[in-house]
Amino acid sequence: MNFKRITLLLLLLTTPLFAQTRSGAAFLKIAPGSRHQSMAGAYTSMLDDPYALYANPAATGFLREWHYSAGYTKWLADISNASLLTGWRVPMPWSRQTRIAAGVLYKGIPDFNNSFTVSQAVSSEDVLVSLGIGQPLTFLSDYVSVGANLKYYRSRLASYNADALIFDTGVMVRTPRFQLAQSYDMLFSVGGSVNQTGRDLIFLNTGTPLPRTVRGGISCYIGSHHGFQFTLLADYVDVLDKEAYVTLGSEIMIDRYISLYGGYNLGADLFERFSFGASVRLEDVRLHLDSVFPGANKAFRLDLSSLDEDNVFARTYRGTAALFPVRPEYFMKEQPLPDDTLAEQSVVLEWEASRDRDLFDDHEYWVIVDQDSNAVKGALDMFRDTGQLFKPDLLDSALFYSASNRSSEFVRLDNLPGGHYYWAIIAYDKDGHYRIAEQNSRPVGHFYVPLADLHVKNFNVQYHDVVTRDDFHGTVSFSIANSGDRTARDIRVKLVDQVVLLDSVMDIQASAEWPQIKIDLLKAGKEKKYKFDWRTPKLGQHQAVITIETRENIKEWNSENNVYKYNLFTIPKGGFEAPDTAVIHLTSEVSIKLPIITEVNFDIESTEVPFEYLNQTNMDPHLKILANRLVKHPNLSVQLQGYVDPNTENADSMMAVKRSQAVRDSLIRLGVASDQIQLMEGVILPERRTPYNRTIRRWIHEERRYVKITAVDSAQAVLFKPVLHTDIERLQLNVNCLPDIHAYVPMDSVRYRFKAGSLVHGTQNSPANPFYLGDTLKWKPKKVNLPQWNGKTANAVIQITDSLGRFFRTPVQQIALIDRAILRENRTAVPLKFSGTDPTYSFYWERIFDQARQMFKEPGMRLKFEGHACAIDPFGVNPRLSQRRAETFHQGFINYMKEHHPAALEAFQKRLEPPRGYAENQPLGIKRLRGEFIMLGDNDMPIGRKLNRRIEIVFYLDRKSVQQP
Repeated sequence: MNFKRITLLLLLLTTPLFAQTRSGAAFLKIAPGSRHQSMAGAYTSMLDDPYALYANPAATGFLREWHYSAGYTKWLADISNASLLTGWRVPMPWSRQTRIAAGVLYKGIPDFNNSFTVSQAVSSEDVLVSLGIGQPLTFLSDYVSVGANLKYYRSRLASYNADALIFDTGVMVRTPRFQLAQSYDMLFSVGGSVNQTGRDLIFLNTGTPLPRTVRGGISCYIGSHHGFQFTLLADYVDVLDKEAYVTLGSEIMIDRYISLYGGYNLGADLFERFSFGASVRLEDVRLHLDSVFPGANKAFRLDLSSLDEDNVFARTYRGTAALFPVRPEYFMKEQPLPDDTLAEQSVVLEWEASRDRDLFDDHEYWVIVDQDSNAVKGALDMFRDTGQLFKPDLLDSALFYSASNRSSEFVRLDNLPGGHYYWAIIAYDKDGHYRIAEQNSRPVGHFYVPLADLHVKNFNVQYHDVVTRDDFHGTVSFSIANSGDRTARDIRVKLVDQVVLLDSVMDIQASAEWPQIKIDLLKAGKEKKYKFDWRTPKLGQHQAVITIETRENIKEWNSENNVYKYNLFTIPKGGFEAPDTAVIHLTSEVSIKLPIITEVNFDIESTEVPFEYLNQTNMDPHLKILANRLVKHPNLSVQLQGYVDPNTENADSMMAVKRSQAVRDSLIRLGVASDQIQLMEGVILPERRTPYNRTIRRWIHEERRYVKITAVDSAQAVLFKPVLHTDIERLQLNVNCLPDIHAYVPMDSVRYRFKAGSLVHGTQNSPANPFYLGDTLKWKPKKVNLPQWNGKTANAVIQITDSLGRFFRTPVQQIALIDRAILRENRTAVPLKFSGTDPTYSFYWERIFDQARQMFKEPGMRLKFEGHACAIDPFGVNPRLSQRRAETFHQGFINYMKEHHPAALEAFQKRLEPPRGYAENQPLGIKRLRGEFIMLGDNDMPIGRKLNRRIEIVFYLDRKSVQQP
């Protein structure tokens, strides 16, 4: 046994066997790893070496997801030291980032004897088995870790044995990486630990304390992933029964291939304070050494360290080998769940964060989303085969999303079309190392976005069966249905009436545009019904095209049914002209003197003169007539005063003035001089209580929005005199009907039908021109039936059946068949004030007397006064009011005769019928002999109601006189 061996044995063994007050187990104080030893043991804050857990168990939380390490040291005097270390990420219920590490350290001394063969040779060995856990506090931060080691230590010298359970605890904090200079980043780590705590070692009877150690350290890392990396470490170490000391360590790494280490220990009891070492690191992808390693994405590192020799000890060496992953860590897809159904418009893909333990490396996430599972699988296979970052143009149909920010572990897909989707996520670092996320052990996830299915349903055309001269052809009805399982939003339905074959165009102004439909929301399984009139002046074959579109990008089960087409055919258009009275032997004349209405009513909040006061309708345009009279009599003038109704519009007198101005402007445009028109101050009518009936309430409010036209009495006789309206029906032997009917679909049969009571006469034939009826139809009853037709009203109709089997008819034309000429009625209508019996302007009995004197020259001519009312009757007063009106005028005429023409009174009274009130039952109009009623006083219009509030002075032939030849 030489001197060196004896000295080393004294250092390693003497303390546990014989020291009584100092700590023992010097084996526990030896740095186990090559890098550890090369940096003088300054490992308390080391982030990227497995052996750092022996200095600070919290380092386990920052280690890679797995690692294997082995080390061997050949000391002097045949003393050897070996180690095995492994670690894994083990997901726990509280965290998926929990790390577990297990290791074995062994030191052996072969047989030795320094008693010069007096005693038997002895040997020694020490074994340390450790199990550690490291836990990053991910709920707080990814940059904080705590850890603990449980170690079993057994020491043997000759026949003496001692063992102990040992505990280590520690904490470590690191900073995020931040930029120091261009291409270089920096980060720090700080750690603290308490190691070697446990019961004393007992070889014989006396316990030897464990070398409890308190450590604190700080590290600084500077570098770039592809380039130089520098590490500076400093530890403060306080071992039981020893003076505390400081150690310093450093490392320089060249592009992660070669590293050089150095350390300096300031402890006072060392033979040599300096240490150094080196390492070589090989990576599969960077050096294309896939065949060297059992799989890709791994690295191998070989560390060598040395202690300087001196006068006592020869140089010693330590070697450590490590295998560890260099790709991003395992991570899982979180949302949506496998085979999940997502009804939202936006789909959020979420995944667990992946971590890359290379300090200066970065990774980004690539997400592949496609509705073809084979496309996603093919992309992953391509990636596995080539190891290259794929580009979106490699998959034509796929949707690609890149989230380069490592803090973003989600992608939002807005307005995703419905259907089945397959998705995968790849974490990809700067070196091309990758990790594919899994979910239930499957790399390709699946979720389903419900599909809508929009289509047209129950399309139908109800052709109009009456032949008219307008552009109306029928009613189109259909439904927009959603037969899918997803709500569709923001739907636009475009309807187009396309002309396929044009036959002719009607000479009318009409709108051929079909409505455009907007549907904000249509739930699955629901439908919306629509109905509208089909109008077109273009006769021929049409095609209805309905296109369903959505503003959001949705996919449907069947997108082909979003366009619906249906052929339509226009109906026959035109009509036929027939006289109101059958012109056989009779001409019937009805004349009526219509009053000038001196009030112009306006719509709510409107200052626009309504159409009927200026344009010809069934009635003559009153303002136009008044304007013509003012033009002929420039010396006469009128006054205009506007009124507003506070019940229905803003109580603003300016509105009343503007209405007067509107009437004035209309008169001026018709040629009236401005100095003939005087504007008066506007009037706001008092609010009034209106009846509950909506229609009557509306009528009353319409009456209270008007401009009143007044004139002095001398001017009224000229300006407000009645307008003569005459209706004549002539009867001839032949009844001429002139059809003018165009058809696009050929007419198979045409029938002319005339009916008067039980008398029916008709003809049926196939038209010479199946597309047009234009020849004059001359119809007359047979001679033997002529007496039966005379005096009748015949209904004339043309009936058509076309080649599509559609049946049409013209509107009924009523023809009065009479056999002589008469003046059937001569009437004068006098407008009255609302709810009153007085006329709206001065009335002249002398004119009535002069007219009666002329009319009574006709034998059988009689006179009567009829009282009428408009339909405003909230309290049922119209029957009494109309009767009172008739009686008032009846008595007024008699009083006038008594005063001015008493000699003619008796003769006139023989022709005078008793007065009669008709309430609102007989609106002002002309009833022809054929039964057709020409409405002049429409109760739904203000001007019509004013005409209906009237007295009618009616000269008429009695029935006996009408029947005489």
